[in-house]
Amino acid sequence: MARVLVTGAGGFIGSALVPRLHRDGHEVRVFGANDWTSLETTEGSRVACNSVDTVFHLAGRAHVLAESAADPLEEFRRVNVERTRQLGEAAARAGVRRFVFVSSIGVHGNDSGERCIDEASPIAPVELYAKSKWEAEVALRKIESTDGLEVVVLRPPLVYGPGVKGNFLRLLRLVDSRWPLPLGSLRNQRSFVGLDNLCDFLGLVAESPGAGGQAFVVADGEDVSIPELLRLLGDGLGRRPLMMPCPPTVLHGMASMFNRGRELRQLTRSLRVDASRARQVLGWRPQRPLRIGLELMTRWYADRVRRPPR
Repeated sequence: MARVLVTGAGGFIGSALVPRLHRDGHEVRVFGANDWTSLETTEGSRVACNSVDTVFHLAGRAHVLAESAADPLEEFRRVNVERTRQLGEAAARAGVRRFVFVSSIGVHGNDSGERCIDEASPIAPVELYAKSKWEAEVALRKIESTDGLEVVVLRPPLVYGPGVKGNFLRLLRLVDSRWPLPLGSLRNQRSFVGLDNLCDFLGLVAESPGAGGQAFVVADGEDVSIPELLRLLGDGLGRRPLMMPCPPTVLHGMASMFNRGRELRQLTRSLRVDASRARQVLGWRPQRPLRIGLELMTRWYADRVRRPPR
């Protein structure tokens, strides 16, 4: 049994990871949204890491739809880089064995084109969020090189599952609305990772000797186009989404008019991930297929989010 610290414990990933760690017999210390600011101080970070074997660092500033910060990049850096650096330094001083950091596939860019992204792909973050995640990785590697802390970095693509927020929740609402969707002409391919599969992987890298000092991309291994994804969501919701063909130039023009250009680009580009190294080095296999994971998510949406019929 290990003693572990989970930051972001009340978030989408953390709320699934914590019960999983308890089931595995670990003693879990949690830091949720209300506790996270205490890690801004050296003393707060020291207390959090005291007598801990492994840190799972999930907390951070994610994509912000309605940005209010005067300097968004500096705000991302303040939260995602500086707090991560401080926590990493505290973990090293406290004798923490391993620091597991959930980064983002976005550090490799947001368009894989015809290739697949793997750990050897160039570092090319585009979004401010991804830039801050890469800078946090660099900060942790510096601590690792000087203080001996074992750092493991995970770079997942978009995560789905019960309790999902952000883009996936918007997609669920779009399909549920029965509005015609002008996405029928898309032929892109995207990788995703299910929440249960990601938590399995997190549990594995915390214990595996071969994971120390490594970075891994992680995905379900089943790539789908956005129209295919929407049809799968429709199956789970009992809806048949009406997909209308629309030339990409018109589609992007419409999105720009409504200030949704960035969100559309995330949907329409291909982002394929090759997680074969995780299988080769750690023997990891996704346990839950994409369709089953999506069914669980749509069931959660129908039970907890969908408005009752009038």
